[in-house]
Amino acid sequence: MLYLFSCVVMLAACLFYERSQRKTFPVKVGLNAELKLPHEDIWILYNNQFSLCSKKLRVCLAEYDVTYTSKHVDFIETGSYENISRGFLKINPAATVPALLHNGNPIYGSHAQLKYIAEHVDKQNLLVPADDSQLLIMNRWLLKSSSLGDDPINNATQTAANAVPELTIPILLQ
Repeated sequence: MLYLFSCVVMLAACLFYERSQRKTFPVKVGLNAELKLPHEDIWILYNNQFSLCSKKLRVCLAEYDVTYTSKHVDFIETGSYENISRGFLKINPAATVPALLHNGNPIYGSHAQLKYIAEHVDKQNLLVPADDSQLLIMNRWLLKSSSLGDDPINNATQTAANAVPELTIPILLQ
């Protein structure tokens, strides 16, 4: 009995220690030029197949014909919780995807990532209109389609993405 109790205490101590090593915290949205991460390629996208924001980035990179390395990050669906692994938390301490690296500098937040890509590779206004009125319309739709973690009941007019989570999976599987 004492042996079993010791094993349970030891296991609990190990789990507590491991959790203490996986601290997450918010990150600055946009380019983090002061942070340089190890990298082998110019563009690296840490993403998940089921993440709508990851899909937006993959579509954008494909539309601009940007060569990038895709690194899949597992979530709860596999039981590995790779997004809270020590290795991934070094890349994105917020434990979210997508995380985009450009020459080793991380860019966080999918809308900031989309804008960053457009600013660096869009020479013909392929996805971002040059006309200010059209740009305003585009930015309104970007906000409206965002999943900002807002309260979909009390802030129903701000964004639409949180109001229909059941549509996320069918949309991603198309």
